[in-house]
Amino acid sequence: MTLVQVGAAPVISVKAEWGTPFTVKSLTSVRTGDSAAGSTTKITIDGSVGWRAGTLIKVFSNDPIPGARSASGDRVARSGEYAIVASSSDGEVLTMAPLRQKHSDNTRVVEVSRRTADIRGFTVEGRSPTAKVVGAPLIYLAGLLAPWVDDIRCISAHGPVIHMKSCYSFTVSRLDVAFAEDDAPRLLGYGVLDNCSAFGTVQNSTVRHARHAYTDDAPPISASSTDPHGYGSSYGNKVVACSAVSPSRSGFDTHHPSEGTSFLGCSVSAAADDVAAFSLRGRNHRVIGCSAEDVGTGVRAFTEATRGGESFGHIVQSFSARTIRGAAVAADINPTGHPSAGKLESRPVLTITGVTVDGVVNAIRARNASVFVRDASISVTADQEGSSFVQNEGSDLYIDDSSFRADVTAKWSPIASTAVEGRSVRLSLRNVAFQMSPSSMAQADTIFTGAAPRADLRAVTFSDLPPNGIGAVEEGSSLQWETQSSDPRTPSLSSAAHKFSGDLASQMPEVWKSADAHVVVELSADSDRASSVPLQAAQRQFQLLTLICAPESVALQLVGSPTAPLNTQSETARSIQPGQAVTLVWSSRGWTTTA
Repeated sequence: MTLVQVGAAPVISVKAEWGTPFTVKSLTSVRTGDSAAGSTTKITIDGSVGWRAGTLIKVFSNDPIPGARSASGDRVARSGEYAIVASSSDGEVLTMAPLRQKHSDNTRVVEVSRRTADIRGFTVEGRSPTAKVVGAPLIYLAGLLAPWVDDIRCISAHGPVIHMKSCYSFTVSRLDVAFAEDDAPRLLGYGVLDNCSAFGTVQNSTVRHARHAYTDDAPPISASSTDPHGYGSSYGNKVVACSAVSPSRSGFDTHHPSEGTSFLGCSVSAAADDVAAFSLRGRNHRVIGCSAEDVGTGVRAFTEATRGGESFGHIVQSFSARTIRGAAVAADINPTGHPSAGKLESRPVLTITGVTVDGVVNAIRARNASVFVRDASISVTADQEGSSFVQNEGSDLYIDDSSFRADVTAKWSPIASTAVEGRSVRLSLRNVAFQMSPSSMAQADTIFTGAAPRADLRAVTFSDLPPNGIGAVEEGSSLQWETQSSDPRTPSLSSAAHKFSGDLASQMPEVWKSADAHVVVELSADSDRASSVPLQAAQRQFQLLTLICAPESVALQLVGSPTAPLNTQSETARSIQPGQAVTLVWSSRGWTTTA
């Protein structure tokens, strides 16, 4: 059976009208039993209800949803959430769990209808010029309790194939979409669109040639709207074992009001350079066990440039991809035009564990974001300028226990930093290996390019260094790195070994960035009088520093400072003769010569 859309209305539309809302007089946090049992919420209303335990209700108010898009006049996404009644008596209702949101402006509560729908086993097709103009859905469900849509084949659609609005615990299963038109003026070619629902599931579905296979939003409404279906964010929805093929904007998408969406075992393939497999706005979304192939970007968390909004708290686990023409993972927060443009989002935007990417132009991109990466294995391959392991624009980026490989044949920047006025670019690398092909080495100038970052390197290895070395880092950086060439005849370099000649005072600051347990420095001065070696504080307690005076050098004179005093028992211990060496140890008292 095939149902054809011949007008602007959906081919199937089921909407449950709810009862008259009660005005909430107060919301109070109360204890349930002893203190270890936690708390819940007592709702005092302007009437009397006999709601039994297990009744589903919705609490909503004029309060804007935190982190949503900026208001447009009086219209903004407004707070609303579902709750389950534990007990009620007269004008007081006790919920089973505390409410998540704060409600203060014209707060109301309404019982959710128990009406549901069960829609299964047919084909739908959109052929209506009228529907194309308004972006009408083919199947529209609103205000329902646990509706189920199963085994639907869509040949074509002018808007969303399935549109859920304020449905609790919906299920969409085995949806197969051949084409959902992403066309002006509404650009609503979605597989599944959710507004304001909670704990829904979309599973075992494939959506081809659509704007998004799944997306959500909380459309803006005026204050004191009488439609409770329009309040609240999408919350706790799951998209499981679904595929997006050739999406036009992103395979799977969330908007700023939404929270706690999980994409589990989903895949995205065959999309343009400006398309991300997973686009995350809002808060606390998860991408777990998902994959992407032949797309522009793997996972992107972002905020919109001109409409405001927040994006943070996202978790990516066990993500794999190949042939990514942009960044494997990206956090683009507070860009130019955003109300908080240039401001660092100090809350973790992305926490990424277990990323495996074979073939990407840029491994990790972060703008005004705090990003944490662990257990990544990423291969950068490019024959065009602009590739990188890391692009850090005004961000705090932490990478642990990871490996990066590069085979690049055009000019590139292994670790590129762009400063934002008023703060440092921060980069922490712990147990990270960088393997670069000979062509990659020849096409890079230094490891660090652009603005000098505040770097913290521990157990970092490079297969080799570019022609001009590691590059500049900010004062206060702490470095521990070494080269491990595949050719045993190539001498190793490291932050623990230095060789300076000429103006030692200007070169010695490089030593104080080293976090190695033992630092060895060979010095050569060619002046006619003894040359000074100014001492500064070490990076770690009990660090050893061996200073070698080269045989061709003049004698060297060690000079302490107020922050790094030199503790010796004789003046002769302050000088190093040509061909000799001295070892110092750092403690809270400063530098001390060893016996």
